[in-house]
Amino acid sequence: MMSRDTRVPEHLVERLSDPSDIFPLVHALQALGKVIEEFNDTLYSRYEDVAPKYRDVGLEQGLEAVSIIIGAGFVAAQSILASTFSNVKRLSELDGVRLAGGAGLPVAKRELFQIAAYDRNGVPDIIGINALANYFKHASEWSHDWNGLTRSLEIETARTVSAMGLCPGDPDNMFRGAAALALGGRDGLSKLATRMQEWRESIEAEIKSRLIDADLLS
Repeated sequence: MMSRDTRVPEHLVERLSDPSDIFPLVHALQALGKVIEEFNDTLYSRYEDVAPKYRDVGLEQGLEAVSIIIGAGFVAAQSILASTFSNVKRLSELDGVRLAGGAGLPVAKRELFQIAAYDRNGVPDIIGINALANYFKHASEWSHDWNGLTRSLEIETARTVSAMGLCPGDPDNMFRGAAALALGGRDGLSKLATRMQEWRESIEAEIKSRLIDADLLS
């Protein structure tokens, strides 16, 4: 049995889902969501019925603006994922956890992002959220042929977003990606903010369970 000195302080585990820890990011997500929710209804009705090649300049520009807002929202969500991973990593580096052989805590982002994730047609939604954020940030640097990508992160991102229905050069990719993750529509970013906090609470519960099993937490 582990001594009390090697046990994990409970407040470090509780921080995994503390809303105040990521409040600015959640607030940003909700604010971006409101921008989309307040966007002109006509824009959405026209978007749903008009193929890309038939859109006028005004419609194209409006949709591009919404796509950028959606992308910014996913980047904010990615920051929440990164913060959660950093907190789990700090726990894994505690002496007591190391002495317990890691206590089964995830050591890689992909491993963490699969915990408590919803399956979206073969793509865990948390992995999809992270990939869509990476796509938004870096796709402009990619060649049009994604088969020509050489960096491991680019290849992994392209593989994930392709499974979500994204295609090279498609102006609707952010809309398509959000929809594939059940986070589309005018309230998509609000749903994303809710999903982030829900996932963090699930992560806290799972990490707590593993630490209890390793006798590192009461």
